[in-house]
Amino acid sequence: MGLLLGTAGAFAADLSLGDFEDQSLSSWGNWGGANTIVANPYSNTENSSSYVMKYVPAAEWNGISLSKSGVVNGDFISVNVDVYCEEDVTIQMILNGSASKGADYVASKSIPAGAWYHLCFDINALTLRDYGGLVFQNSVVSTIYFDNIRIVSGTPDLSKKMLMNFEEGLIDSWGSWQPTTPTIEANPAIGAVNGSAKSVKLVTTDEWGSLKKWYGSIFISAKPSKLSVKVYASVASKVKLQMDNPVVALETATIEKFLSVANASEWTVLEYDLSELSYWEYKQLAFQPEKNGTFYFDDITVYYSSGSSEVIEIKSQMQAEIFTCDSSISILNSEGASVEIYTMTGVKVAADTNIGSEYSVAVGKGTHVVVVNGVAQKVLVK
Repeated sequence: MGLLLGTAGAFAADLSLGDFEDQSLSSWGNWGGANTIVANPYSNTENSSSYVMKYVPAAEWNGISLSKSGVVNGDFISVNVDVYCEEDVTIQMILNGSASKGADYVASKSIPAGAWYHLCFDINALTLRDYGGLVFQNSVVSTIYFDNIRIVSGTPDLSKKMLMNFEEGLIDSWGSWQPTTPTIEANPAIGAVNGSAKSVKLVTTDEWGSLKKWYGSIFISAKPSKLSVKVYASVASKVKLQMDNPVVALETATIEKFLSVANASEWTVLEYDLSELSYWEYKQLAFQPEKNGTFYFDDITVYYSSGSSEVIEIKSQMQAEIFTCDSSISILNSEGASVEIYTMTGVKVAADTNIGSEYSVAVGKGTHVVVVNGVAQKVLVK
């Protein structure tokens, strides 16, 4: 199937951007390397398509690209794509913004080698819809196959954002501060409270074990009302919510809240009240059970107080003008400001104080988080 596009708000079904069964690339190009249509070399029950797009990048953070104004303009809630890679890879989705339309929207997911994965990038909470194109970047130089690229229809709900539901079967950078490894497992008790097929399993061996994720960027940047998570536990236990931002030296940059799972061996919805927060620029999220046992977590969701989206809130706070070119980041009109720049894994690559009206630093290619006077924004460096 080729590229199907129409006017905003006119779709009652998903919008296909390429399933490649007609053996045509349609409007898909690339940011370096070569993409072609080939017979599916790894056809199985996960992806039985006859044809797929093969992409061989020339360098890390190359990618396949589709230039199309208003690519997600309409009632759409996610961008979905099937991906197979011959090495472990991080796939980064970018909706291209501009100086007049706003910053790029960037999201990423990491997948293991050797299997088809169905990736779902949530765009439910976006109020900005006038993006100029769609890109899927790769973190490694390895052959990658793409298929069934589509935008899923639905009524956007600006009041909440699903942070993770594990249905893709991906651990996606969730880990632990203790010597234990969370795993994706079948839902231990499918029912009315949680009908998902999959969830993440954590086996704790110490009190206050942890399921945690370092985002590297702000994951709650509009004023929240609450954060909810579904928990299934082998033992009744308190579960601590911790959110922090180690980049900022403020007391408010770390919060802890406690709720309890009263009944073992059933799903419980924990809803942590965040309505009193005056600071919410957190970069790390953790759930810590007090007791030793086996715990399953699912459907981690943040609810906004006024329906503001993450992208608009970040943009409204940013006063600095940030540009990228030739593996460098330039910041204008922020004389006297403090600047810190991080990779997506949380590594600080640059920092300065009392910068001039024109500031530039070489950081290398890829997505970085630029923090100007404590306010963060993701940027893509090519």
